[in-house]
Order: sequence, then C-alpha cells, then structure tokens
Amino acid sequence: MNLMKRAHNAPSRALHLRAKDFRDGLMIAFLAARPLRIANFANLQLDKHVKLTSSGYLIDIPGEETKTGHPIETFVPEELCGWLSIYLTNYRPVLLGGPPSKYLWLHRDGAYLPGSLSQRISKLTARTVGIVISPHLFRDCAATTIATDDPEHVLIIAPILGHTTLRTAERHYNHAQGLEANRRLQGSIRNLRDGSCE
Repeated sequence: MNLMKRAHNAPSRALHLRAKDFRDGLMIAFLAARPLRIANFANLQLDKHVKLTSSGYLIDIPGEETKTGHPIETFVPEELCGWLSIYLTNYRPVLLGGPPSKYLWLHRDGAYLPGSLSQRISKLTARTVGIVISPHLFRDCAATTIATDDPEHVLIIAPILGHTTLRTAERHYNHAQGLEANRRLQGSIRNLRDGSCE
C-alpha cells in the first residue's frame, strides 16, 4: 500500500516510474488479499477474468484455466477496488504505451509480464517488506494465517486456495498448532527467565 501511495503522491517523478511502482505495489497487495496461483495471476485479462460489476471487481477464472479444473470466482476486496481503479485509469495506460492488450499486469513497454513474474514478486517483497515472499508463499501465508487466527473456519482454506481436497487445510492447521506450541514454549521460557514462574 505504501508503494502505491508513494507512487501516486510523487508528481515530480517520471510518470513511467510511478506507473511501474504503482503496479508493483498493487500486485503485492492483490496477492496478499487473493493468493492466486502464479499462472492464473500472471494471465489475468480485463473483461475476461477481471470484470467491473455493480458490486465491484469480480475475478472470474474458468475451470479450464485452473490447475484443479475448478473455476475461481471471487471479488477483489473492497479495500483494493479504489486502487485497482486508479491503476486502470492512470497507470496502466502509461505502461501500455503501444498496441492494445487485455492483460492486467503489463511491463513498462506495454508487453505482457512473462513467467519471470514470480522472480519479480520475490525481489519486490524483499525490497519493500524486507523478506522474500514468493507467490506460492503468499498462498502458504494465507492458509497458515487462517489456521492460526481462525481455526474453527480452517476448512475455508481449500476453496480460498482453489484446492479440491481438505488435505492442504489440515496440513496448515497442523502447522498452525506447531506455531502455537512454539509461542507457548517461548512464553514459558521468558517467564522462567523473568522469575515469574514457580
């Protein structure tokens, strides 16, 4: 979000640099909110997969384009709709710069962002948040966060990630239990060091 804000509020910078930074910030925010598989994320196209409706922006990916064969249908979170509108209105046209393209994510010369998008996301997150978060790790983080923070709804992991079985949800639930056990152990060690345990 900060990357988008800085890009949008820096009128003295070159417009193509602002457009690139805004796109990069939106890609990270988008993956954090809707952790799609990288192939589906990279191939998002306007009016085909990303559609403006009366309820906001709908992500609609047919089953024949997904790994599991199941369609993905979800809305862009409300918090990102305004940012997506700004990107589409102000910055994507700057990146397009040439022949028309339906792809959502464009290179600075208007080309479709190729398979190197995964590496780009990893580099961007390292630069902006201080750690490497690959597109796949966004998916892992989402699942583990649900399992840790909302364990009674752990079964929503499968549909959020587009999985056909609950095995992944169970694996993340078990991972979350390990994290909680580790937190408790660290708390007990801290209490022993502080002398607050008998």
